Amino acid sequence: MTKNSILIYLPAKCNRSIESIQPLFSDNFAPTRNNSFLVQDCSAPLGGCVIPASSFVGNQIEVESCDSKSSNISCFTQQYHEGDVDVLSYEELNKTRCNYLFSAIAVEQSKEISLQFQAIELSWWVKGSCECSNNATCSNVTLQGNGSGFRCQCLDGFRGDGFANGIGCRRG
Repeated sequence: MTKNSILIYLPAKCNRSIESIQPLFSDNFAPTRNNSFLVQDCSAPLGGCVIPASSFVGNQIEVESCDSKSSNISCFTQQYHEGDVDVLSYEELNKTRCNYLFSAIAVEQSKEISLQFQAIELSWWVKGSCECSNNATCSNVTLQGNGSGFRCQCLDGFRGDGFANGIGCRRG
């Protein structure tokens, strides 16, 4: 968990409908672009990676509802372009025309790259433009459809929620 996001456990499971994760896409939170979704039963190739589902059966990851005949698993990652959105949209995932979500991989980028298997990184924001209190910084979040959101964080030496309409930031 960071000040901007949390990791959600998403156990590997064959034949889980794509629709089952729609609640993770809301007006104030959604998966970040640091995720790669592992999807199954796609009507067209996605490019990127393709993993035989049989490679998961009986290996380190316990998998529900899988057998060695399950379809291949493809990776869906939304490519980043300068000025692009900061979070994924359910619509983009749904455009893959894949029927099932096997799991996800969250990529944590700090000094070293770390892969979190069976995890989704969710980011949060408040819709609108910055309304942070004094002694706080504002981080803009670019959303689908030219939408925008923001997060506030108190400066070092201050505590609080950082929001002008919240408790703000106080020395502490």
